[in-house]
Amino acid sequence: MLSGTELVDWMALSRVHAGQVTRHQGRYLDGGQPMPGYLVPELLFDALPRAGLLTLARPDDDGLARLALTDAGRVRYQELRQRRGGRP
Repeated sequence: MLSGTELVDWMALSRVHAGQVTRHQGRYLDGGQPMPGYLVPELLFDALPRAGLLTLARPDDDGLARLALTDAGRVRYQELRQRRGGRP
């Protein structure tokens, strides 16, 4: 069972793992929609790259920059997923 920071990290990493998180004009989007406020995206998605878990791609012609898991981010996501009870 996850709680606190681990749960929030798992939610963020799982959204990025799904491939739908982008940054546009300083705002984080999930599938083109504003990121839910409970994730505090402006803090979380700025902190996870500094921790080496996410990387931000160069913006495309529309100004969208996709977030992706780093190797360390994939390992952390799998660890949290297993602890949460998901399959590896």
